[in-house]
Amino acid sequence: MAWDRRWRFVTILSVHARDTELGSLQAFYISRLLKFSGKLYPALFCWALVCLRLGGWVLLSVNAIKMQSLIEFKTKFGWLFGMLLGASAGIDLIVAAWIGYFLAKQRDETNPT
Repeated sequence: MAWDRRWRFVTILSVHARDTELGSLQAFYISRLLKFSGKLYPALFCWALVCLRLGGWVLLSVNAIKMQSLIEFKTKFGWLFGMLLGASAGIDLIVAAWIGYFLAKQRDETNPT
């Protein structure tokens, strides 16, 4: 069964739209992390992870264009798809934990009990 060219285009477009939206949202929260922490290293670490994730999605999209069937694509790149979704969740958790840590630290410094 051949993978219809139209469905290939829709799949690639949806992956790019999702990644662009998620990347910009993560960049916003990373900028909040930079503001709350006042330190560059947590933000640089998270931005590097986001760039690696973006590279993975681009690699996945380029290979989706080359594939002739969805089954072939899933067999060859299913692991990468799962890894990229896991990386996105991991980045969100790291950013949320760091923001929570730095906000709690600021609260303790401004309101000692």
